[in-house]
Amino acid sequence: MTREEYLDILQNNLHGIPPQEAENIMEYYREYFDDAGVENAEKVMQELGAPEQLAKRAAADAAAENGFAGAAGSGQNPGFGSDNGQTAAKKKHTAAGITLAVITSPIWASLLLAAVCVLFAVVITVAAVVLSLGFAAAVMVAAGLFTVGTALVTVFLHIPTAVMLIGAGLVSVGLGLLAALLTYGCVIGIKKFVMWISNKEWRNAKIHKPKIFA
Repeated sequence: MTREEYLDILQNNLHGIPPQEAENIMEYYREYFDDAGVENAEKVMQELGAPEQLAKRAAADAAAENGFAGAAGSGQNPGFGSDNGQTAAKKKHTAAGITLAVITSPIWASLLLAAVCVLFAVVITVAAVVLSLGFAAAVMVAAGLFTVGTALVTVFLHIPTAVMLIGAGLVSVGLGLLAALLTYGCVIGIKKFVMWISNKEWRNAKIHKPKIFA
């Protein structure tokens, strides 16, 4: 028996389950044979057993997994009626949800706009604080260095004044360095926050191919 003959018999014996589920089962076993390779087709058929028995097991597993009922050899699947009812109910709920969303759009649109405005204000405020700290740091360091330079010239004229200028210059430089350190910390914190947001796994759902045969 060839692989295609085996799969044909398997498909012809998948009774009492929805067509889409039967197609999923067939797709699974086609890939099963593909993964094994042409040279191992005979071994795979021996491993799976008779296609008629495999069809019964696969149909039973699919029914247990998906919660539908079916009778082998019957002309139609009893689960179809309930499935169609569920589909109609889902469509009804979807339409109701869309209608509700349209009716309440002034409320949620206003809230969304307010949230965007608040977020924009927060971003602007943080940016302004960081820029202000950076500018203040640069100004204080430059002023402190200028003051110290002036003191070095003044030392030949009046030593007490030179000492006072040197002290004031060093204080200004120290405050500037502190402001620069705060600016650096803010930039690093913002960078880490942005990286955390961008790297966060918002979608954890993964699509797993169901294993029909056990």
